This record gives sequence, structure tokens and C-alpha cells, in this order.
Amino acid sequence: MSRLALSAMSPQRLVERAKIALRAADGQLSRAIAWSLRCDIRTVRLWRRRLAASPSIETLEDLQRSGRLPRVPLDVRCEVVKLACNRPAAHVRFRDTWTHGALVEALWHPERVPSQLDR
Repeated sequence: MSRLALSAMSPQRLVERAKIALRAADGQLSRAIAWSLRCDIRTVRLWRRRLAASPSIETLEDLQRSGRLPRVPLDVRCEVVKLACNRPAAHVRFRDTWTHGALVEALWHPERVPSQLDR
């Protein structure tokens, strides 16, 4: 944990959490830790609580966040990106660059190879 606290290559959030853990283990008060690290006291209290419940280096990682599942499947997303990275074809009239409307037109164009988008 002390190596992580001194690391210049690790994500800053993990370095800060490791410093909080080490200072808390040394018996420093939350207010003193927050002041010395220039972070909010609520941050110090949060990580002290988490580390007290589960004292391991893995505890310093972010918890899994909830959220809605993606509405567009990954393979469909990749197909849209692939299309958007190329210049519009001849069937997209008078376009040098893509617009949302032109992308929709191209995705539903009858000459296109059927894919999951056509379901």
C-alpha cells in the first residue's frame, strides 16, 4: 500500500485512497488527513469506513456502478462507427461528411448487406 501511495504511474484516485489508508493506520484524525491531502473530509470518512469493513488493497478500487444497459448492441455500434469513419458513398446525395440523417439513410439503404440493424 505504501508503494501505491508513492506511485507516479497509478491513477491519482488510488494514490489518494492509499495515502488516506496509511495515515488512518498511523492514527491520524480524519480532519488532519483531509487537510494534509487537500481533500474533503467526507472522502476521508468514506474510505476509512470502507477500509475498516474490508482491509485490503482491492477495497481501494471503485465499486461497481449501477446504470441502464446499453440500448444499442455492441456489434451494431461498431457497424455504425465503421460506416461513419468512411466518406459517404455515391447513394448519399451531395454529402462530403456524415450527418445523423445521412447515417440513418445509409444504414437502411436497400443495397446494404443485411445485418442486425435490419431486424
